[in-house]
Amino acid sequence: MSKRTEERILRLRQSEQECYSVCYYLLGDEQLAVQAAQQALCELFRSEDGAYGPERVRAAAMRHAVKLAARGSSRPDLLRA
Repeated sequence: MSKRTEERILRLRQSEQECYSVCYYLLGDEQLAVQAAQQALCELFRSEDGAYGPERVRAAAMRHAVKLAARGSSRPDLLRA
């Protein structure tokens, strides 16, 4: 594994809790929050610039949580007001 890849993974690990927390807050479901957070972190890892600031992590988390909520829109408890 390259040094650059290792650094990117380390930065993402530092963002995991924030990412999961946002997803869980929006979805209210642990399994869906894990799924959304994984998707968001994978998206961030694949990004070219490797910038994982708090705002970008939250934006990715929200984007993926909303996508999952939209897929499960038959569940009214998914996206709390």
